[in-house]
Amino acid sequence: MLLSGMLLFMFAVSCQRQEEQKPETEVIDFRSVLSDVSELRLAEMSLSKVGRVRDERMREASDVSSWVRAAVNHLKIGARIGVYSYDTYLTASADLSQLRPEDVHVDSAAKVVEVDFPPIQVAYAGRDMELREEHVRVTGLRSAITPRERSELKSMMAASLQRELAANHDIEQQLRQTARASATEFISALVAEHGYTAKVTFR
Repeated sequence: MLLSGMLLFMFAVSCQRQEEQKPETEVIDFRSVLSDVSELRLAEMSLSKVGRVRDERMREASDVSSWVRAAVNHLKIGARIGVYSYDTYLTASADLSQLRPEDVHVDSAAKVVEVDFPPIQVAYAGRDMELREEHVRVTGLRSAITPRERSELKSMMAASLQRELAANHDIEQQLRQTARASATEFISALVAEHGYTAKVTFR
């Protein structure tokens, strides 16, 4: 009986030591993992603008000098028109390096990661895009459309598009909504690799 009691005691001590030596569950620093991503592009929207180059008409003249130019053009034989299109993009992104310690909460017991996402930034990227020639017709004594005219047209189209976007908030809201969905999907996929589920809110 004594030997049996000693064996039982040794077994109990052995089990206790094994439990003491068992490593704790690894705590993952999700904020560092996310911050390493830095800028995350979430959504992109393509927008198009069409413009034209043609000789000024007398009824469109705004001052004396433009009226004189229009009168001279009126006397010329032929036609002069160029139609061009211009594509630009709105992008929605977030800088994950802006995540603060309080923005990421990890509940290891429930396997839930709560993330308060940084502000989504919407940027307009259009001036680097090429102007596409859709239709050009120059006949008679009319002069060819110059690179300067095309460059000025592109600047005018870009400015016009920016004004339209500023007046129409629905386009930006639609892009932000898509970006939030992409951000939630990204965070959910990332934490799921470690067996967690995500709850995402937005600043």
